[in-house]
Amino acid sequence: MRVKTLKGAFLTVNRVAKKVLKEKIRETKILDEENGIFYTDYSIFLVHFVKTVDKTFKMAFPEIARQIFWDEGIKINKKVIFRFARIKNDDKKKLSILFVLNNGDILQISPLSLISFCEGTNLIIEDGGVHYFFPTIFLTRLVGNPAKNELIAKNKLSLVAQINGLEMVDEVEEVDELTAVPIRDFDIDWVGEFLRILKGIDMRLEAIEKQLKERRNNEKN
Repeated sequence: MRVKTLKGAFLTVNRVAKKVLKEKIRETKILDEENGIFYTDYSIFLVHFVKTVDKTFKMAFPEIARQIFWDEGIKINKKVIFRFARIKNDDKKKLSILFVLNNGDILQISPLSLISFCEGTNLIIEDGGVHYFFPTIFLTRLVGNPAKNELIAKNKLSLVAQINGLEMVDEVEEVDELTAVPIRDFDIDWVGEFLRILKGIDMRLEAIEKQLKERRNNEKN
């Protein structure tokens, strides 16, 4: 089922709320044409309707895209995220962001994780306002099946994490002879882990380049 508007995104979330979120929606609030809020007994969800997944992430952040093996992201207004993160929450409910794609898929992350990640890696872009540009590869998939290229990218990231001695995965699934490695929704400490991964990749690339140069020099001699 195609989702064409925020209203459609609301209907999509409402339809799967009890089954997927395990919660009953008590109240809804529309913020603008792309964003709205769902209130449940235990959580507050910011619902962001994604008209299209942005494939310009690689052009905006080529080095990071290369190192995470991924070139797609979602832009979301920084003010919207900050206002949601500071929403009145006297009952201390869990805050969560739901990205509803136009194909009906739903992806999730906590606002603190998104803010920490984008601020820590400077994934900020000017596009009719200040936006965070978050790579979809690091979002938790609640509804929908990952594409083959997503599984491949997550598998590569998992191998990098293992090489660098990090715990990034919850479980392993076999899909089309590929090892699918879902990466769990990270907390603020994950930013440091991510930066260490990038540093580890760079160090290994430098070591490989050094070995190749030495080999070429030996072959010449």
